[in-house]
Amino acid sequence: MLIDLREFLSGPKDKLEMTASLGLEQVSAVYGCYSFKSKSDITFSIRKSSKDEIAVKGFGDVVLIMPCDRCLCDVEVPLSYEFERTALVPCTDIETQEDQDYIDGYNLDVDRLVYDEILLKLPGKVLCREDCLGLCPVCGHNLNEGECGCDREVPDPRMSVFKDIIIK
Repeated sequence: MLIDLREFLSGPKDKLEMTASLGLEQVSAVYGCYSFKSKSDITFSIRKSSKDEIAVKGFGDVVLIMPCDRCLCDVEVPLSYEFERTALVPCTDIETQEDQDYIDGYNLDVDRLVYDEILLKLPGKVLCREDCLGLCPVCGHNLNEGECGCDREVPDPRMSVFKDIIIK
C-alpha cells in the first residue's frame, strides 16, 4: 500500500493513524518463497517530527506456510512484527535512500516496510514438531510416517580396511 505524504506534510495535522490490509502475497527469502496462511491488518501511525521528517510506528501479525527443515512438510509459522522508524521525506541523500527503501519521493510503501520486518523475524530453523525424524537419506521416505526398511547405516570410510580383513 502506497501512502502519498504530500497532503499530510503540508497539512495542519501532526499525526495520522491508519489501518490497512497487507498487499503482499508471499515473502521471498534466501531459502525460498513462503506464502501467507493469514495476515492481520496493519495498524500504524505517522507523526511529523519536523518539516521533512516523519516517524512511522506500527504492528501486525501474519502466519506463513514454511517447509519443515527435516521432513519438508508444511508448517504454519506465526509471526508478530512491530516497527518504529524515522524517515526523511523526500530523501535526497543516496546513503539514506538505501536505508529508507520504503520511501520513494513523497510516497510511503507500507508493504515494503512490513516486508523488511517479516524478513527479520523469519526463524532460523522450522520444525513440524520437536522430535521430527526427517527423511530417509536412501529413499526419501518421511520417517515420521513409519520406517521404510532401508539400510541407513553409513560405515566410517576410515574403517573400511578393517571391514575387508574381517570379511575375508
